[in-house]
Amino acid sequence: AMMQADVAREDVDIQSSRRLPKLNLVARYSDTNSLDEVIGGEDKRIYVELTAPLYQGGQLKAGVRQARETRDSYLQQLLGARRSAELLVREKAMSFFSASRRARSLQGSLESADAFLDAAEESHRLGLKELVEVLDARSQVFEIRRDLAEAEHEQMLSWLELKSAMNRLDEGFLADLEDSAPVTE
Repeated sequence: AMMQADVAREDVDIQSSRRLPKLNLVARYSDTNSLDEVIGGEDKRIYVELTAPLYQGGQLKAGVRQARETRDSYLQQLLGARRSAELLVREKAMSFFSASRRARSLQGSLESADAFLDAAEESHRLGLKELVEVLDARSQVFEIRRDLAEAEHEQMLSWLELKSAMNRLDEGFLADLEDSAPVTE
């Protein structure tokens, strides 16, 4: 869209320049060898030629007007493309931040569930709780770990989509990604 807008700007300048007079420096050389001495010989000429456009029935104004309208159309398309790209990046960023918050929340829930499981196991050893309560606590820890893995996966995909939307996804980034994960803060 930017290249089309640049071409359209240049076209406006070209169309506008058709109204201006043109000054040309012309050089001609001819050598006619013939048996007739009147016609034969060398002809060397250098002259300046000035051409000025006269009234052409509105063709010049119409060409300039059409070029300006085309330029404005391409500028509107460029503006739309920029807005669309901004919205896409904003959407992907919000998705990433949401997944990051969910992962942090689940990490806190996992710590709490682990502490509850430890307390439930200790209470069971002391005979204060039944085995069903310990199994429920283990089930809760498992569910939170599963949800946390899903949230971290979603966070990673959101991170990649955000980098892609920002046009920052390249082979070097993907190679570095294997060595490190994005920060969840």
